[in-house]
Amino acid sequence: SGTIKLLLIRPASRVKILVSKYISFLLFGMLLLLTLFVISIAVNGILYGFGYMDLPLVSMTADGQIVEKNMVLNLWKTYMLNGVSTVMYITLAFMISSAFRSSAMAIGFTIGALFAGNIIMEVLQRFDWSKYLLFANTDLTQYLTGHPFQEGMTLSFSIGVLAVYFLVFNLISWLLFTRRDVAA
Repeated sequence: SGTIKLLLIRPASRVKILVSKYISFLLFGMLLLLTLFVISIAVNGILYGFGYMDLPLVSMTADGQIVEKNMVLNLWKTYMLNGVSTVMYITLAFMISSAFRSSAMAIGFTIGALFAGNIIMEVLQRFDWSKYLLFANTDLTQYLTGHPFQEGMTLSFSIGVLAVYFLVFNLISWLLFTRRDVAA
């Protein structure tokens, strides 16, 4: 804490400082996601044996077809799709911390949104416009199972909606960070 003043007196621009802080947030989040993947594989292997890792994952699609998948590959896809939601939540937290100068508020609001987002989306699912909300699109694993949030939603639709939110969140962060004064 308190390092932003020391960074701002250097010849680096505010945009460069903002981007470097954002990239460090993203790298830390992805490191945590990768660590979780490795630990989950290791714990599963210790508890159930590593010999079962090559067993196929058998599931049923929405139209009743039986599908056989590689278990480790399916787990990796799940983690990568959750990586997209991790990036979105990091971007949301970064925007809030840039806007309100409070790390505690950013963390608290983002964790609250993480838990309350699914509940709010269950209430709003009956409305057609709810498919454009952030929380309806952050869980991309819904396309692995073939059960999207609403009929007509596709993976490319969700990625497009998330890209718009990503740009808006970063634009707000940039506008607020480059125009504000740094207080003591």
